[in-house]
Amino acid sequence: MRRQSGAKMAVADEYFLKDMNIFAETKFDVNGKPVTGSKITFDGYPPNATGSYLHNHTTFFLTLAPDGKVAMLTADLLKDPTIARTQEEYDATALYETVAVVTAKTCPALGRVEVH
Repeated sequence: MRRQSGAKMAVADEYFLKDMNIFAETKFDVNGKPVTGSKITFDGYPPNATGSYLHNHTTFFLTLAPDGKVAMLTADLLKDPTIARTQEEYDATALYETVAVVTAKTCPALGRVEVH
């Protein structure tokens, strides 16, 4: 099965993490350069089979390089996919939906089989 174009995930930042949310103010050092290793935390809510968004979420941790480019992205999935034994258990991890959204531009034809 191939992914349909336009992979989606609703995104919300953790508003209570003032310095780590999506719209956090950029901090600069005394020389006027962005502080190294800025971190952003946000949640992604993948759609379920009916198209509505799950109540459970994947938490993303984004680290930015001093030039503002993404240095690292990690995700805390809904459940651990390494212990999934059935397709239903694997689907409950949201691994495919997470990878599909993150790679939508560079790997638009990525399917579930390639993610397993």
